[in-house]
Amino acid sequence: MIIVAIINKDILFYLDVLIMEIIDNKSNSMHYGKNDGHEKHNYYLLNSKISILKKRIEECKKEIKILKTKNKKLDKLAMIDPLTKVGNRNLLKFEMRRQFEEAIRENRDFGLLLIDIDNLKVINDSKGHKEGDRIIKSTADVIKKNTRSIDTICRIGGDEFVVITANSGLEDVHTVELKLKEAFEKNNISVSMGFSDLKDDNTDISDKLEIKSSAQMQNLFRKYYFRLYMKADKRMYSEKKSKHITSA
Repeated sequence: MIIVAIINKDILFYLDVLIMEIIDNKSNSMHYGKNDGHEKHNYYLLNSKISILKKRIEECKKEIKILKTKNKKLDKLAMIDPLTKVGNRNLLKFEMRRQFEEAIRENRDFGLLLIDIDNLKVINDSKGHKEGDRIIKSTADVIKKNTRSIDTICRIGGDEFVVITANSGLEDVHTVELKLKEAFEKNNISVSMGFSDLKDDNTDISDKLEIKSSAQMQNLFRKYYFRLYMKADKRMYSEKKSKHITSA
């Protein structure tokens, strides 16, 4: 975006130069009086500079178009985990807010599923990080194959993934969890999972509030996001505890 601004300044510079030329030529015209030769010279000179300016503006338009495409690619890269090619924390924040706002407007639901790889630190220490990375990538692949295209997958830590299940209630998220559990077992990957949904505590998510500002929406989002995440997290660590696995 900074580069685009520089290009725009470049155009403005050419415009300023042209305006100054017009002012100077007008002043000279008044000084010399009616001098046809001088007027013709000024006319051709100005036309030449206008042509240069038009050409530069067209070049700038092309450059801006290229830069906008590059910016979109950079924005996308900023939301992707390089190891697994799923989303990262940036995408999680963006998508959670989007899902929440849609849920508020339409009074619908969505789910959250936390997935934590068991004993990844032990694997890294005993078999090396190369093996650990292989298991992380395999975990991501299993999640991709067993969720819908409208769901959002994010890796938010070394061993932790989050799946946002769009337009889903508690039973729907639980069904996804069971499906993933079976797939992980087939792939010899041990994970612990926990799930929740926005209406987990039977709360009317509309809160019967009229959202009048972005600040009010943000405060409401923080309230529900914390509640949603903590319930899934509690269930996940309860499962991990039943396996006698520590959080490390």
